[in-house]
Amino acid sequence: MMKKKKILNKAIFFLLVVALSYYVILPPIHYQSSLFWGYAFVVTFLALGLFLGIFEKKQREVSFGKTSKVLWYYVPKKKAFKGFFLLSVFALLLMAVGYVSSAEVFHAGRYANLIEKKEGNFEQEVKEVPWNKILTVDRDTAIRLGNRKMGEVVDLVSQFVVSEDYAQVNYKGTPVRISPLQYASVIKWVTNHSEGIPYYMKVNMINGETELVKLTEAIKYSKSEYFNRYIYRHLRFQYPFKMFTDSDMEIDENGKPFWVTPVYDKRIGLFGGLDVQEVILTDACTGKSELYKIKDVPTWIDRAHNTDLIMEQINWNGKYQNGFINAHVGQKGYNYLALGDDVYVYTGITSVSSDASNIGFVLVNMRTKDCVFYSVPSAEEFSAMGSAEGAVQEKNYRATFPLLYNINGRPTYFLSLKDQAGLIKMYAFIDAENYQRVVTGVTVKEAFKAFSTDTGNTNIDDSTDAPTEVINGKISAKETVLIGGDTYYYFMLEGASTVYIAPYSLGDFVPFLKAGDMVALTVRQSDSTSKRVLELEKK
Repeated sequence: MMKKKKILNKAIFFLLVVALSYYVILPPIHYQSSLFWGYAFVVTFLALGLFLGIFEKKQREVSFGKTSKVLWYYVPKKKAFKGFFLLSVFALLLMAVGYVSSAEVFHAGRYANLIEKKEGNFEQEVKEVPWNKILTVDRDTAIRLGNRKMGEVVDLVSQFVVSEDYAQVNYKGTPVRISPLQYASVIKWVTNHSEGIPYYMKVNMINGETELVKLTEAIKYSKSEYFNRYIYRHLRFQYPFKMFTDSDMEIDENGKPFWVTPVYDKRIGLFGGLDVQEVILTDACTGKSELYKIKDVPTWIDRAHNTDLIMEQINWNGKYQNGFINAHVGQKGYNYLALGDDVYVYTGITSVSSDASNIGFVLVNMRTKDCVFYSVPSAEEFSAMGSAEGAVQEKNYRATFPLLYNINGRPTYFLSLKDQAGLIKMYAFIDAENYQRVVTGVTVKEAFKAFSTDTGNTNIDDSTDAPTEVINGKISAKETVLIGGDTYYYFMLEGASTVYIAPYSLGDFVPFLKAGDMVALTVRQSDSTSKRVLELEKK
């Protein structure tokens, strides 16, 4: 009876330890999870130690002259030693099989194909952006604006703080950064968690307008909760067999908050080729979750994929697209662009022979993972940042990581220049293909106008969505003008006094056009006497 009771006590202790450790660690029950195997190894080791015992007590009689003495000592139990040995061998074999079956050297082509990269035409496919739709608020600035707004609400600031997540999403066609509030401390959680979190912060990335959004139903599931309302524990108990890591908060078109959690699979061997296959969408207020295949994700979701994983897949594609032995293609930083109603991650691609220049850019849709490569030799982003800082070196400003835009048909970097306190003081546009061409201004409009004039566009349209029109006619006059080292062609059509400005990049045939040729011009509408040509076709 005593032996049975002892075994029962050990079993209860073992189950309590396993349950508590699982509640804290939250490993996925999945054969491709290294966390699961590590957890299983420790649990098995604990079970062997508890039920087999690690050491057994033995005695030996030792003589000291005419006297003798009994000495007690401990030796490893044979069964326990054998069990530990077999467990260790199994763990080593598992690691070896996992490594070999997933090694990049054996699966270069499969790693390269985790992301499908298509070739694109930057000027034609990336829509030009008017100056009043350029994003000026980065994450650090959003944090400052959010904290300032929070400080205005005295009754809230003592109970809550703003999370520093500030994920970029598109809300009703406008790029914004949103971040939930979180409890200021454990004590504040104790006094407030029954009501939940009543607000989230929303910052307009164009004009910096900041709003503390009041919810009709409070957030009950978040990263700042404890116990079962902690979002990752809530998801783990709903989906014990799924592999996931981080969650981002997004809002639907009604402003309701949801947690978007990518679900991973390892497509190469046992532990390699991490990729997003599904997405869990969780109502932050009710905790109700729904699982979607990646192709079925609602279109209002902007961030179904993990950015760091996309960057890793881009590197794999560059390194291994022609086999394991290939020139290394890499990237050193990234930023986000709002194009249409989607969020794209952007990065420049460098080659192994030169890390001071890019061989092109990639844009990746964060919802669909559609990846397009634009072959545009240009300055590497950090070189552009240094060039912008050098333009105002006497002020000792620091540049933010740039955004990439199509400005007047040219790939152009845009960035903010901040003082030592982190406040934006100026803005800069840098020609991506010639980073020594830098234009700065105190306002975005001022810098945009100066840069556009420098690149041959004297028509600065203040409208948000200036429409285009197609004009057909016969060329009556044509002149070639060199601006800032680039060639532009000025046209006039018969019967009209408007001057049309076309860059050389519109086509190799443009220099050979002459008076009398019939053309079709796609231009930006304006009241100005000159219009910039976006597309040109010879009839």
